[in-house]
Amino acid sequence: MVDRNTGDVRLLMTWNYGHDDIGTINAGTSKDTRRVYLTSSADDGKTWIRLKRSLRP
Repeated sequence: MVDRNTGDVRLLMTWNYGHDDIGTINAGTSKDTRRVYLTSSADDGKTWIRLKRSLRP
């Protein structure tokens, strides 16, 4: 998405442990949790800031 005030491109990403699937994650029986990360770019995606973990369980 693009921030209308700054023009920065914002990108949300998720990660989960490779052996966990949506069923185990939703059931609460997964080995790890799904993690959400945020990054942004001020130059139309040429460079990106370091990932920030946006939510912690």
